[in-house]
Amino acid sequence: MSIIRGDLNVFVEPNWAPLEMVLPPHKCEDFMYMGRAADIHLYKHRFTRRYLSISSDGSHFYKHIERGAYVEISRAEAIEFVYS
Repeated sequence: MSIIRGDLNVFVEPNWAPLEMVLPPHKCEDFMYMGRAADIHLYKHRFTRRYLSISSDGSHFYKHIERGAYVEISRAEAIEFVYS
């Protein structure tokens, strides 16, 4: 299991491209851009309050495991987590 480390940076320009590569537009509307940690963009779902964490190119998904540490998970796991 590889762990990605990066401190959360909330003072960045929102980047919606990774989320738009993963979800249809009508589902993207339910997310807030929360910032970036390393190459991971963090999107918070407005109802479940869970994060969908996506790499800049939209091909990798992550779960936060501790402060500043993320572990890669599958796309299916990431989608299930955010909507459960």
